[in-house]
Amino acid sequence: MAITKLSILLAMAAVCHALQNNHQTNAAENWNPLNIFASSEKPKLKPKQKPEHKPEHKPEHKPVHKSKMKAVAHGKCDVICTDEKYSSATLEEKCAWDSCGACDACNDLEQLDAHADEEDATSKTEAQDADEEDTTAKTEAQVDCQDVCTNEKYANGKTWEQKCVWKSCQGCDACEEFKKPEAPEAVEIIEPMGNPVPPRMLVVQGCDGSSAILKHAHFILERHGIVTPVQSTAHLLQERDRDQAMVEMHNDLQSKHKTMLFKGTIGRDSQAILSTSISGLGTLAAQSSRRNLLDQAVCTVKDCFSKNIGHPVMKGLESDMCMKRRQTNPKEYKAFLNVTLLIQNMEKMVENVATATHDLKKLGYKFETVASEDLLDFEWNADAVWTAMPVWKKLLSSWGVKANDKALSTYLKENVNTREAPLSHSETIFNFDAVKKEILSHAKYSWMLRD
Repeated sequence: MAITKLSILLAMAAVCHALQNNHQTNAAENWNPLNIFASSEKPKLKPKQKPEHKPEHKPEHKPVHKSKMKAVAHGKCDVICTDEKYSSATLEEKCAWDSCGACDACNDLEQLDAHADEEDATSKTEAQDADEEDTTAKTEAQVDCQDVCTNEKYANGKTWEQKCVWKSCQGCDACEEFKKPEAPEAVEIIEPMGNPVPPRMLVVQGCDGSSAILKHAHFILERHGIVTPVQSTAHLLQERDRDQAMVEMHNDLQSKHKTMLFKGTIGRDSQAILSTSISGLGTLAAQSSRRNLLDQAVCTVKDCFSKNIGHPVMKGLESDMCMKRRQTNPKEYKAFLNVTLLIQNMEKMVENVATATHDLKKLGYKFETVASEDLLDFEWNADAVWTAMPVWKKLLSSWGVKANDKALSTYLKENVNTREAPLSHSETIFNFDAVKKEILSHAKYSWMLRD
């Protein structure tokens, strides 16, 4: 029994000795020089014992989000943050460590990042504003004048004051005129608003309101300091020696300080229109054509200009009143249209204008082609003054005249309600039902019908 107790005591002593040696070894291995709470004295190892070398642990270098840096900014600033031993870690990475969040360098970095964020936000805002401005500019640049604004069939009798509020109409020239402030009181224009020497030529197709356009042009030019003769020059264009006759008239008018103004009809006066003698005088040209080709067809038939298009009828019988009807304009006088060739004849009218435009420009003329309705509708519709203003400006510009807003608008307003509104086609076309059926079958021209 004694031997057994002694054996137990010896074994317990051996275990205690082993535990003591193991504690000393662990203390030496776990000692950290950067731990400010640890003892400054390094534990001693037994002479014959060496510490086990383990690989050094460094903080893992990973990209650090700015929000993580801000989260640890209230931490401390240990020696590890400035130790060359960890120089491979970036400042941004170190500032994410709990032991470095309170370092001055990290505070500076945070301020720089905040400033960068502010600049970035400002740049983005400015970029967005620029994009919005660019989009707005593109949108405004794309604003046009849609059919609903100019076609009475769709506008339902709305005035320009009402239509100019619509987005689809804000690009219309009439709206530009309507929005302008009232011009100052008109003053007498003594000096010409353009060179009075060159002749002015209006190229037309006939039956397109050209006589009325020429009459208004005479008075409008006069209000811009350019005096033109009232008498017609049509007879000169038909003479055999027309070129000489036109040159002589031009010289005679110049001696009287007047400017020659004349009309040339496509087809009938083509040789005169394209005469190099007339263009050699420095002639300035403008061209007008009728937008509503059905109206032009009716007029052409009533004036007996083309049997191919149809013939005039008076009380159900074919008539030869022709041009005389312009003086009396009887209601029973109507046009019988050739329905079979109606669309073909209307397309020919468009082709004639296109051909004349090409030939005139080839000769060197530079001009605008404007719609007769836009020039003349103010005669029966006061609101159409705003449509007429920009179109008359284009015509005057083709003639080398800079329009005076007050002079032009005053004249147009003075001549409002000088003509009745156009009649419905059922009142002007003898075979209206057949014409209606034909034209409504062609969407391109159906809008021209006034039922």
